[in-house]
Amino acid sequence: MNELDNKMKITIHTSVQSFDPSGTCTDEQLQQSIASFGIAAVAEMETAFPGSEVEHLAIDGDVAKSIEIEEYELEEYEDALYEAQRVIEGVYATGLFWA
Repeated sequence: MNELDNKMKITIHTSVQSFDPSGTCTDEQLQQSIASFGIAAVAEMETAFPGSEVEHLAIDGDVAKSIEIEEYELEEYEDALYEAQRVIEGVYATGLFWA
């Protein structure tokens, strides 16, 4: 995006309870799938926002915000949040992380 990207911290939150809404995974498969999703999501986010610090957290319970962005210019925050959401949705849509 721009020179501000290297100052960004992006945190991706994944709810363990809602990740597999149909309950098709065993507990072990679910943990593996979430871990694989996190690896893919971080890699894609680092590509979209070069130089940013990106972290993935699996959370027990509900997730109020699936993406948090810190240390970003306010006037560009909404654009960055939209792009980050698009990246995460793209990773989930591939389905390549399911164990």
